[in-house]
Amino acid sequence: MRKSDFNYHKLELEQVPCSVCGGREFETLAKVDRYRMGISTSGCAQCGLVMTNPRPSETAMYDFYQFHYRKFYESVEVPDQKYIRKIHKDIRAKYTVDFLEQTGTLKKTSRVLDFGCGEGCLLREISSRMPDLEVEAVEPGENFRDFAREYAACAVYASLDHLLESSSGKFDLITINHVLEHLMQPDTILSRLKQLLAEDGYIFIDVPAIEGYRSVESLHIGHMFHFSENTLQLLATSLGYRVLSIERHHPPNHPVSTRCLIVSDNSPVRTELGQDGNRYKCWSRIRDINRTAWKFYVMSSFIVKAGLFIPRRIIRMTNRGDE
Repeated sequence: MRKSDFNYHKLELEQVPCSVCGGREFETLAKVDRYRMGISTSGCAQCGLVMTNPRPSETAMYDFYQFHYRKFYESVEVPDQKYIRKIHKDIRAKYTVDFLEQTGTLKKTSRVLDFGCGEGCLLREISSRMPDLEVEAVEPGENFRDFAREYAACAVYASLDHLLESSSGKFDLITINHVLEHLMQPDTILSRLKQLLAEDGYIFIDVPAIEGYRSVESLHIGHMFHFSENTLQLLATSLGYRVLSIERHHPPNHPVSTRCLIVSDNSPVRTELGQDGNRYKCWSRIRDINRTAWKFYVMSSFIVKAGLFIPRRIIRMTNRGDE
């Protein structure tokens, strides 16, 4: 992690309602996280959604993403081909587009929007296979936005508001690829994106799967929400979508994830909002992480790294002396 002057403890935190059901009663499941900031991971008592609560304000998080995010996540300030190859962004994009093709999602598509496109690998891969498609994107990060504009050869907007001001028409496919968990208001964004979806259009969502969490490394400031298959479905149906498919999978060089395809549900009959059937299993997983976080901290500490490095170095020196 690069040096950063970001201090989570100095931020004013706020208690917010559940983004799925609007519930205000939460149970604290963990007070540990990857960077030892003291983030509270909580579960909604009504529907079971797991999220950061209380949490920083939207203004504070905007500042974090603008000036500190890349430093914490050991990435780059300005993307390039080396960055793409290093973390297999291109391979992951091919994997995702393979899925979209296999499900027939791209067959009837003429216009695609990638919400949170990053460096633009996904749209570049789509365009390479279907060059006649019209592709556009939203990306708040200025350096990544500028790179994606050239790399994916498409219009890239700083926000949804900028897109609405400058673009027109509906999209046949909207992709939200490992972005929904970062949003402060995923329900609001999905509601607004619904207005941009063509009548027979699809929304593809991919998020980290809470069912696959194994250590405190999965809890960090970048992820406001921790979706299970059930809570992701609850979120979609609560906003008037119908879930066509949902499944866990393992993307290349990425954690176990949940991907789904949803469409607008124009039925006047809405199913009553339920609960996460696996809530206690998911909650127990977070509690277990809270209890065993010390193992991650110890193993990742500088002292342990140095202690492991020194013996290896001595062994190498000894072996050279024997030659």
